[in-house]
Amino acid sequence: MIRASNNIDTGVLNATLACVMVNGLAGNAAGAAVCMIASMLCANILYHVDYHLCHPIHMKYTATSTRECMWLQSVVNQAFSMCAPCIIIDDIYPKSGAGTKELLREVAANALVITTTGGHLEGVGSCDGLKPNCSGLEVRMMGAVGRAAAEQGITRKQADIMVRKLLGKYETVFDNGNEGLPFEKVYNQEHIEPQKFWLQMFEEVTDELKEMGLNI
Repeated sequence: MIRASNNIDTGVLNATLACVMVNGLAGNAAGAAVCMIASMLCANILYHVDYHLCHPIHMKYTATSTRECMWLQSVVNQAFSMCAPCIIIDDIYPKSGAGTKELLREVAANALVITTTGGHLEGVGSCDGLKPNCSGLEVRMMGAVGRAAAEQGITRKQADIMVRKLLGKYETVFDNGNEGLPFEKVYNQEHIEPQKFWLQMFEEVTDELKEMGLNI
């Protein structure tokens, strides 16, 4: 509260980051969504926040790309868009690490959900943000998917079909793990460019999205 008060007095932007636990004390995704909404409403009143970060955490899998966490982000974004418009930035924390197609699919699915339900894209914390197994290429995927969905006017129904197809291609990683590779293994560090095998994966997943109807 002291930090919030200081920010208000000095003109620094205030933001909230409510990391609600799905399957935690609030119960399932629906209960966690109520807690997320309540937290944001409370922050509007107490802290005069300028924007919110929506970052649900799955108690078992952590990742925001699970069915439950993406559902939570979806309904929270829709609720505020309809009833109390404000800026909500949704985090993307996939289970997989760089150098895997699953990571790109997780990012694509999460970005589709966020964009089509009124949220804003922030960035990607690959491999649950636990290891340096991340790169810029998955962030490029996030941006490309978000922009394509917005420009194309993808509806929630259309996005739902695409997301379910993508889930079928990556959902096994939650139980089996998929750490991928560290940055130095997937990028040429002299030129800071993705390695050929990593770029090829990006292009192949892009083709999958095009087949689903996304003009990426």
